[in-house]
Amino acid sequence: MKELTTLLKKKNRGFTLIELIVVIGILAILAALAIPSVAGYIDNSRAQTNIANAKMIYNAASSYLAANPDKDTVTIDNLVSDKFLANKPQTAKRAEAGFTLTVKDGVPSVSWKSEATSAAALALEEASNPYPKP
Repeated sequence: MKELTTLLKKKNRGFTLIELIVVIGILAILAALAIPSVAGYIDNSRAQTNIANAKMIYNAASSYLAANPDKDTVTIDNLVSDKFLANKPQTAKRAEAGFTLTVKDGVPSVSWKSEATSAAALALEEASNPYPKP
């Protein structure tokens, strides 16, 4: 009986090296599959953020031009100082890139430097952007 309890205590000591290697291998495979997918979601969300910010600037510029018919130019700084925008919007990836606002014949146009790293995010940005880049 004493030998049986000693044998059971030794057997329940922990995981074997093979079991640990198998688990680590499975985790590595799952990580290899998940990381590119997450990176694609991040790129797409950055593109969507840029599109949303461009729409916001466009709408604010349209409101500014409607409220000030004597003005034929507008900058993003004008929109912020005249309270048409709460703050100066930045692009999703790099703050220094920023947006460019131009007005031609009283119609505003918003553009930004594309920072999308994947082809899918760039295609999404181009297809979803109703505000043409100059």
